[in-house]
Amino acid sequence: MSDTTKLPTTPEELCERAAQEIKRRGWTQGKFIDKHGHVCLIGALRLASGSEPQGPVYSDVYLAARVRLRSVGRIKNLPIWNDRQVRTVAHVLALLRKVATRVSAVERTR
Repeated sequence: MSDTTKLPTTPEELCERAAQEIKRRGWTQGKFIDKHGHVCLIGALRLASGSEPQGPVYSDVYLAARVRLRSVGRIKNLPIWNDRQVRTVAHVLALLRKVATRVSAVERTR
């Protein structure tokens, strides 16, 4: 993420940017980032929050996004969910987009 890029301020924005990271870089399992630059769900969230894929994350938005993803997807452990053999990139992107669009739909009804 460049220094001129504004960091996400909501979990929804962060999830949308994480989806963009996966689409741009490619998706992987078992590692935050692989030797080809592909990222898993958590690696994409970390990058989208302005952190390194494998470093510590000091972002309330990142933590809130993880809570929201677990709640919306009814998932206990996001890394284990991402790494299941049956999981596909389509599943991961669908979950991220579900969280990203959730607030927009609520705001449209107001």
